[in-house]
Amino acid sequence: MMLEKVFKILFVLDCLFPIVSARIPLSDMFDFETKKYIPYIIVTVTLFIAFMPIPRFKRFRGITHITLGIFTILIFPPLFFYMTQGLTKLTIVMIAFCGSFLATVITSQLIYVYTKNEQITSKFNAISIILIMLIFPPLFLYATESFTRVAISFLILFEVFIFTFAMAILFFPVYPPVGACCIVMSVLLVLSIAIYSLVIAIKSLIDTDIHIIIVVVITNLAVGFCSGCISCIPTVGAIFTQIFGIILGGIDYYVFFYMLQNQVNPVSLLLFWTDLWFVLMSIYSVIETFIVNGEVEGAEVEFDLGNYVS
Repeated sequence: MMLEKVFKILFVLDCLFPIVSARIPLSDMFDFETKKYIPYIIVTVTLFIAFMPIPRFKRFRGITHITLGIFTILIFPPLFFYMTQGLTKLTIVMIAFCGSFLATVITSQLIYVYTKNEQITSKFNAISIILIMLIFPPLFLYATESFTRVAISFLILFEVFIFTFAMAILFFPVYPPVGACCIVMSVLLVLSIAIYSLVIAIKSLIDTDIHIIIVVVITNLAVGFCSGCISCIPTVGAIFTQIFGIILGGIDYYVFFYMLQNQVNPVSLLLFWTDLWFVLMSIYSVIETFIVNGEVEGAEVEFDLGNYVS
């Protein structure tokens, strides 16, 4: 699914260049007047109505899932930085970053609608994402004023990885030996980034936020290993793996933005409810597709305009 790939890239990029701030107590993020909750409760009730297993609501559920995905992944991050920091350099860069991905998603779907050629669409997506990932990391460093030796080392490794990975995609279909070498180099660069990150984390254990990051990383690895084992179970293994991945992704998303807040802000409620809605809709989509088709391969709701205009 295109949106899930965008989310993974966004999360990895933000983790490479984090903005650490003094965290607020978790309870304060929900300390608002009752009237502040009313719009979210109304939307939640509407979504629960959409969950009813009525065939007539299937198209509505699909459109709602796509809308929530686009908002959660591409619209909420710039909105979050604008509401917490104002129109800063970081907010402008984040708007441009998410806007580039949103333009890529829309353009790729328009290309597919008019050409019906998946190969052309895939090439366009690959080229666009590679260019975005090459251009924006330095801009994030500039916006956060984080041109330290550690950040520059991360930046160099990350940029070389993106370039090598692009070469692997380019050469593997034409000249497999060169493509295979680029793939091996990409894997080694990923390992280098992981090891370097671990060393920096160990040296920074006195920082409370680093403890949280380490717990999140270990939890992700543990759940990923368990999901890999469960996926071997016939029939139900794949669906449980996807559900665990969706829940873990939602928790990671919330923890990341929670760590960036240093004061109580109404965006805290929007963060919680948006994340919750998208997780619930994604899980429902997986279960519904599994019940209808008896398999999970088609469980992800693809952003295909043709499914909703016909």
